[in-house]
Amino acid sequence: MRFHLLFGPAIRLMNRLDYRRKFAVFGGLVLLALFVVAHSLYSSLRQDIEAAEHELAGLSHIRTLSQIVQRVQKHRGLRAGELAGVRSMGAERQARAAETDALFDQIATQLPAGLLSQRDLFALRTDWERLRSPGEPMDSPANFDAHTRLIERLLNFEADVADAYGLTLDPDPASTYLIDSSVSKLPATIERLGRVRAFGVALLSAGHASPEQVSELSALVTELDSARKVAGYNIEKTGRYNPALQSEMSRSAVDIGDSLSAIVRLVRTRILSGPVTLSPELFYRDATSTIDSLYAQIEHMLLPAAERLIRERLDGLRHALMLTMGMVSALLGAALYWGRLRKRTTKHGKQTGIALKL
Repeated sequence: MRFHLLFGPAIRLMNRLDYRRKFAVFGGLVLLALFVVAHSLYSSLRQDIEAAEHELAGLSHIRTLSQIVQRVQKHRGLRAGELAGVRSMGAERQARAAETDALFDQIATQLPAGLLSQRDLFALRTDWERLRSPGEPMDSPANFDAHTRLIERLLNFEADVADAYGLTLDPDPASTYLIDSSVSKLPATIERLGRVRAFGVALLSAGHASPEQVSELSALVTELDSARKVAGYNIEKTGRYNPALQSEMSRSAVDIGDSLSAIVRLVRTRILSGPVTLSPELFYRDATSTIDSLYAQIEHMLLPAAERLIRERLDGLRHALMLTMGMVSALLGAALYWGRLRKRTTKHGKQTGIALKL
């Protein structure tokens, strides 16, 4: 009874149709189902392709923003030494300021005009210009705090750009950890080292340090040592999800850990323990060398690896799209071919049927 109620209308309809019309109805339903499935799969693949292309565009912006943060951090350290009386740092500070201006111009042209974060970028640049050319000279603590606030906002802006381009929602675990290391974990570690550099340069330039300043620098070094372990662990995770990168990422994590450990030992043995015998220029150079090597890891190791994984996924999606559309086209062509052949068979009768059997 239920069967009759469910299929009764379809049975009555089919009983009224001749064989050719029944074939046309069945063929139309099959083609409709094929079209729906093909359209759904095409839309899903196109969405994934566009998301991967969007991520690749976002990586180029992350590179530029990372370079801006690096220059502002250098400017902070050089300005700290200059305010403490090391006038030789002034020329290099001005050079880093000019580089920062050029990078701000570059990112302003890279980011699309419709991106909401453009307003934030304008505010960041305004604060930077005020900082690099202050109307009233700031003392060393105020200068340090102003630079640090700007850098924190730049890092937040960098994270916002990563969100806007879908980088933080990347579906692949390996590339997710690479992006997280490049945008969050390692930049946060570098910033802690940048604070140690600026604070250390100021103390060494002054030639003495109060107990409060020693305590503050010691706290910064402890934070840096903790951040070092987190950053290295996050990079090593990449190899767990992509064995092809395991050796490369393990080596990168070791290099980062060794570089940071060397600076931690330098500060603890040459600044925090006993008489200070280290020159501010030498400390700035050593700390800057370490920071530059960490940014080189981001620029030449982590971001290229993430880009490579995204491009591999993008190539796979494009191949799947072409294969899917090719199969759909082949099935559609076969359906049209057999439909045409059936029409000819019906028209010419047994003679065509015999030809087909032959």
